[in-house]
Amino acid sequence: MSIRRKKAELLAQGLKRHGIELVVFDFDRTILDKHSKGFASRDGSDLKDYRHHVSCDFIAFAAALARRGIGIAIATFADDLIAAPIRLLRGRNILGGSAFVKAVLAPHLSISEQDIVALYPPLHLFSSYPPFKRYHLRCLRLGRGLRPAQVAFFDDDAGNVRDAAKQGYVAIHVTSCGFRFNSLSLMS
Repeated sequence: MSIRRKKAELLAQGLKRHGIELVVFDFDRTILDKHSKGFASRDGSDLKDYRHHVSCDFIAFAAALARRGIGIAIATFADDLIAAPIRLLRGRNILGGSAFVKAVLAPHLSISEQDIVALYPPLHLFSSYPPFKRYHLRCLRLGRGLRPAQVAFFDDDAGNVRDAAKQGYVAIHVTSCGFRFNSLSLMS
C-alpha cells in the first residue's frame, strides 16, 4: 500500500470514528490545485487541463471515504451564471456550475449533481443568501438529514472554514494550493 493510500485510509478512518457521515469539499484550490474560471468548453483543452489539476491526495481520500460509506459533496462558488454570458458568445458547448464540476471530476469520481451546490451569492442580486458557504453546507447537510457535527468541510479559504467551525461543522483548512495530506489544519 502506498504512503498516499495509507494517509487517505487513516484520515477517512478517523473521520468515521468521529461520526462523520458526509465530507464536503470546496472545488477551486481545494480539489483542484489551481483556480478555475468556473466554466470550461465541453470538448476543449481547458476541461482536460482542469482534470489534470485534480489533487492526487484528493483522489485517494475520496476513494477511502467511499470504501467507508462516507458521502462526498462539493460546495463551490462556480455558479452556472458565470458561464451564461460565455455561452452566449461561444455557444452551448460551455459547461458551468454543477455540470462543470461533475465533468471535471468524472474521470476520478462519480458524483451526482444533487451533491454539488454551485452558487456565487453576489450574482443573485435579488436574493438574500447567508455569508460564506453557509447556504451550501446547509443544503448539502439537510439533503441527507444530518447535523453539522456529522459533516466535515475542507476549504482553502480560512474565512469559510472559521465560519463553518462556528456553525458546528468539523472544519479543516487546506493550507496549500490543492488538497494535500500534509497541509490540513483543523479549526475549532
